Amino acid sequence: MRTEARSIAPVAAKALAGILPAAAVLAFRPFGLDPGQAAVVASLTLAVGLWTTGVLDKAAVSAGLLAAFLAFGRTAPASVFRFPLSESFPVIVLAFLFSQGIAKSGLARKLLLPALDRWAGTPGRLLAAMSLSALAFVFLIPQPFSRVIILSGIFSECLEGRGLPDPLRRKLLFALHLGSALANNLFLRGDLILNPAFLGFAGLSMGEAGWTDRLLVPGVLHLGLALGVFRAFAGKDWREYARDAGGRDRIGGGAGAGPGNAAESPLPPADRRNLVLIGLVLAAWALEDLHGIRGVWIAAAGTAALFAAGLLDLRDLKAVNPGLLLFLTAASSIGAVLSGSGAADRVFPALAAILPRSWSPALALGTVGISMACHMVLGSNMTTLSVLVPAFRAVGEGAGAPEAVAFLVFISVTTQFLLPFHHVILLLGAEAGRYDRKTVVRFGLILTGVSAAAAVFLYPAWWTLRGLP
Repeated sequence: MRTEARSIAPVAAKALAGILPAAAVLAFRPFGLDPGQAAVVASLTLAVGLWTTGVLDKAAVSAGLLAAFLAFGRTAPASVFRFPLSESFPVIVLAFLFSQGIAKSGLARKLLLPALDRWAGTPGRLLAAMSLSALAFVFLIPQPFSRVIILSGIFSECLEGRGLPDPLRRKLLFALHLGSALANNLFLRGDLILNPAFLGFAGLSMGEAGWTDRLLVPGVLHLGLALGVFRAFAGKDWREYARDAGGRDRIGGGAGAGPGNAAESPLPPADRRNLVLIGLVLAAWALEDLHGIRGVWIAAAGTAALFAAGLLDLRDLKAVNPGLLLFLTAASSIGAVLSGSGAADRVFPALAAILPRSWSPALALGTVGISMACHMVLGSNMTTLSVLVPAFRAVGEGAGAPEAVAFLVFISVTTQFLLPFHHVILLLGAEAGRYDRKTVVRFGLILTGVSAAAAVFLYPAWWTLRGLP
């Protein structure tokens, strides 16, 4: 009985971590919330607490949150379920299947492994290759979720046959997702969903040139800082690998590696056919702006072709994670419900009102701090930007720096995380089993500080140097 009580106590404590704040919202109704708005905020607070502690299944919590939103949110069901009704939903499903087809083709091992052995034979060079690939894929696959699913699948397939210990392999795959998340901010086309939506929330109008002028240089430095911190924290695994390899920090060859072996022999006809098929799909994705065919139709046609070629069958449908899709549906509905219920108009302007009314380091620090704190609670980047950027617009206009304040909110929200649900790019890797939640928390704690420092000092310094508003 004592053992059972001890095992129940941690679970109860985790559950109370979500229940007590939600109960407090219902009891005290802060910010002048009416009963319906308090029910919405309390439901969200409870869901975030349960997501964070992991005491209940993520899908079950997501379903409960959606039910509460439908009951109390005063928001049209179409807005609550805007994610499954959007183009992003089928694209993500198809990207999971397309990535599975690439893995089953074996082409990643046969074609990419020899190049990695030759040019990226150490963990450090492999990390650089992954980061450069994340940047290059921004121009190859426009949809950010499809991009990281496919890129992660390719590198996971390659690393599986290498001589890396499992902890180092998982950390490198986490670094790939981290680099992809930060690379999406460098270009307007980096995230064709989030980045243009942010400009709309902020009332800004600019093209690719204006975006990169403001974010490319400081963003690359920010990415370098983040990967430097990652390298320092992964140092133990680096050293252990080098020691196990006889003092050489070089990745050992796996099956099919090495000169003059099968990896460098001519591809058989079936592999050449698969390579052409996958290459045509990727080329069509990359040239979407030229031919005008939407990415969802390219993904659908490419996935259908993989089924026809025998690279996919019905058993591969298990590669799609329905729990993740349900969570994304719930997370994507938060902003619409907070706005539709009127809760956003009560809470976020009150938070923004405490900031200074003139441009200063104090305003930058306060903007970053409030943005990150709200993001920790709301989780979704789109949700947090949709409610914070309009609320901070008046602050920026009063300080004479509306653009700077808006971009500080954007940087704070999109580069901060403590748990996988704080960034969909990281969530996709965690849900696919590439790395675990502890890895995200471990690096997220220190990288939140790095992102805060970069947002307060690095980006404003670049904007001042460039004379940008």
